[in-house]
Amino acid sequence: MSVSATTGTYRCWSCGAKGDVFNFVMELDRLTFREALEQLASECGVELTKRSSDPEIALRQRRESAMALAQEFFVEQWGKSSLAKEYCTGRGLDAALCAEWGIGFAPSQNDPLATKLKKEGYTLQECQELFLVEKDQSGGYFDRFRSRLMFPIHDERGRLVAFGGRILGNGIPKYINSSDTPLFSKRRTLYGMHRARNPMADSGRAVLVEGYLDVIACHRAGAKEAVASLGTSLSEEHAQMIKKWAKEVVILYDADAAGQKAADRAEEILSGAGLRVRIALMPPGEDPDTLLRTSGPEAVKAAVEAGLSPTDFRMKQLRHTGDPQTEDFWEQAYEILSHATNAVDIERFAIELAGVYPGIRDRVAAERAIKKQIVAARRNRQTPAVAGATRPTRIPKAPVHPYEALVMRALLVEELAPRALAAIRDDIFFTGQGIDAQAAISDALPAKVSGDPSKTIVPILPEAIQDILSMLESKAVLDVSAESLDGAINGLKEKKEERDLQRRKSEVGDDDVSLKIIQESLEKLKNKET
Repeated sequence: MSVSATTGTYRCWSCGAKGDVFNFVMELDRLTFREALEQLASECGVELTKRSSDPEIALRQRRESAMALAQEFFVEQWGKSSLAKEYCTGRGLDAALCAEWGIGFAPSQNDPLATKLKKEGYTLQECQELFLVEKDQSGGYFDRFRSRLMFPIHDERGRLVAFGGRILGNGIPKYINSSDTPLFSKRRTLYGMHRARNPMADSGRAVLVEGYLDVIACHRAGAKEAVASLGTSLSEEHAQMIKKWAKEVVILYDADAAGQKAADRAEEILSGAGLRVRIALMPPGEDPDTLLRTSGPEAVKAAVEAGLSPTDFRMKQLRHTGDPQTEDFWEQAYEILSHATNAVDIERFAIELAGVYPGIRDRVAAERAIKKQIVAARRNRQTPAVAGATRPTRIPKAPVHPYEALVMRALLVEELAPRALAAIRDDIFFTGQGIDAQAAISDALPAKVSGDPSKTIVPILPEAIQDILSMLESKAVLDVSAESLDGAINGLKEKKEERDLQRRKSEVGDDDVSLKIIQESLEKLKNKET
């Protein structure tokens, strides 16, 4: 590559890229001409003016100045807070790392930030538009963030546009993110993007995680392409932003039902944007932050590298939660494999599933039957719907199992609610609706519940889950007892054990001794259930 000081141009004799300083910055940082012009002007101390937009520029600069003052305040308060420092130390974040990421603290008092902003000449009404303060019923203003560890949020170009706060101590919600403001749009902002964009460009890969500390953990472990969405599901705008910098995305979400479901949704959006996707779930009970602290950087890197194709990921989910003896399992398998773009995947899974195909002992015949159903599912999906037809748009989910229903009903009984909640968090539900309800309840409720469930549990559940509980209670014939709850929990655990045995049965191949042991165990479980 050569650069001419005389002409102010460059040319790369390897790839053919050429141009002036504006072209160079536009290509390097994926900016428009106007954005490159503004960036270079800022670096050189040149003030850009345009008469028609002067008020808009001045207003943005004023808003950015208010945000910078708030960031300065939060960082200053972090330095004074033993609570914030102790929490960060416990999470493996030393003072240097907190300073690097701009982590701060919002004190518990009602309005110290509001007072500081007003003293510096900002109206609290304009600060309310930036989600820094809020008006109370008396007309006064209070700080939006209190008793929270603060994370500054930057846009793709590195400009401070919002904040996120994690509660320190007890309180709900655990996280608060700025709502959309004149500077900030959740659908167009990814946490850590200004740091990750150049590593993404170098590797051609992005790593998508779920939260602030997960992003920081990945960067510390060497996976510097990590970003996270902010209090909202991944959007098409997020996917297009990532596509500017990378060709592949590794989704690294929690291994629980909610994480798996979120990974499934993210994959659809990213694939729809033309990005290659791999899904790499964390080990059970871990996230990138905890994995870094317990197992070190190599474990985080290994998790990123262990991503599966969407087909492998969905089939692994199904094999873990589904029962090959049910029609629902096979409908979902055919639907998943009908989306496979690789014929080798279809062949591989047909061979694997033939071993558990009900009603056909001949594996070759079972493979043929499975492939035939996959072709039919693909044809149904690709054929436009006929007017008046009632073909479902997605695979219907199995209804809630009676065991699952009884455990959920126990949430409404004060003395049984803690036991029921512990069971719900134990990942033993297995129907489609049951898994969805399990994830929603686990996300909504705190670690421990006490008191009258109608006041402490039901009001904070999603409306859809409240409807399910109401329906289950209205249809119930008998009351829930401690004995019946224990029976339902044991039954769900046995069904999980049965699914695990079925999976092992398909994996042992022609090992007659292992097959016999597994079959005997299955028979014992069936007899016990009967």
